[in-house]
Amino acid sequence: ARDPQAVAFAEAVNDAVGRLSRNAPVRLTAAIGITTGPVTVGMSGGARLVYDVWGPTVTTAHLLARSARAGQIVITEA
Repeated sequence: ARDPQAVAFAEAVNDAVGRLSRNAPVRLTAAIGITTGPVTVGMSGGARLVYDVWGPTVTTAHLLARSARAGQIVITEA
């Protein structure tokens, strides 16, 4: 089932980017991919630690976002 909170967040991001774009010297857009599944979360890096999320689920969401048009939210059946 689709996660209504994830979809609501994606819609809020699109709205926020649109508002920022109104006053920006360049047009800002977002393309969003949503899927569900396990992820690995942790800190990586050496002198500067970075919080990161990775795994097949993240890769799928990234590929969905890359296939989306500006302002579009793409959601898997999962």
